Amino acid sequence: MAGRLSARSYLEVGSGVQGLYPNVDVFVRHVVRPAFATDPRKVEATGLQLFEMPPDEFFTSLADPSQAYDLIVLDEPASDEEALHWLTASRGHAGPATVWLLKPGHGVGPPLTVTRGGPSEGLRSDEVMSDEGPCTLLSGPSLSRDLLGLS
Repeated sequence: MAGRLSARSYLEVGSGVQGLYPNVDVFVRHVVRPAFATDPRKVEATGLQLFEMPPDEFFTSLADPSQAYDLIVLDEPASDEEALHWLTASRGHAGPATVWLLKPGHGVGPPLTVTRGGPSEGLRSDEVMSDEGPCTLLSGPSLSRDLLGLS
């Protein structure tokens, strides 16, 4: 997805610990998780910053208000409420071409759908498949479905 978007910036917010950090070729990669499987201070990669803290703390204390991300992954929220909360917080760091990918946690309900009057208002919702199962792709109406790999 990052390649299709020609993304230069990536944010992953989540509780998933399946991998230490994403293998995404972008200029800026920020990953926020309450805990990592290994010590994030020992990881060095160009453009990568790992933040071991609750997402709320990142958004209120550390997130640069001027940073807009091209691709935002909401990784394994514990509940639909948490997914909506992360979406709301990350919308402040979205540009007109930002795309969100919601990867639901194991045992969590179906992928997020667009809600009127809620944090997903104005976004298009599509269900996509990944190696980990069904995900929800959220994007603004100006983004081409072809660009996103949707027909």
